[in-house]
Amino acid sequence: TGLFRESRAERNWRIGQALLQSGIATPRPLAFVAPRIPGIGRRCYLAVEWLEDAMCGADYLNALRQQTARERHEKLNDLADSLGTLLGRMHRRGFWHRDLKIYNLMFRERDGKTESFVIDLDSAGQSPVTSPTRRLRDLARGVPHLATCNASCWSCSSANTGLVGRPKCCAG
Repeated sequence: TGLFRESRAERNWRIGQALLQSGIATPRPLAFVAPRIPGIGRRCYLAVEWLEDAMCGADYLNALRQQTARERHEKLNDLADSLGTLLGRMHRRGFWHRDLKIYNLMFRERDGKTESFVIDLDSAGQSPVTSPTRRLRDLARGVPHLATCNASCWSCSSANTGLVGRPKCCAG
């Protein structure tokens, strides 16, 4: 915890900018404040873009439960494609997220499609090579949270990632 160590807000701002530059959806970091005053705690603040009409992952899945089986089926298919694209892009570009779970994802519907966003970047990072083991570990953390709304088992058949795809109940 040295005096010149990067603050959490600064680190999140940097990772957020890197994700966006790599074409990975996350709320745009707007500003951070990390005063360095000796003897005072290292409180820091990060302001990010407000994602209009976006819902945290858990709320989005709960909202799907209120829809008809047909609507839920269609939206879960779209969600799987969107999330598979997001995670595949992250992994191909060397990003990882050690706290990947439904609460660290946001979703919104635009023009009949679901958009996925990764948030809470405290446990995210980038390295030149993201091993298949790390990718699978990241995905395994999120699967229990994603295994709701009739999506009890995720297959590995998506062309987007090769690692995550449609829930088997939505395959077809």
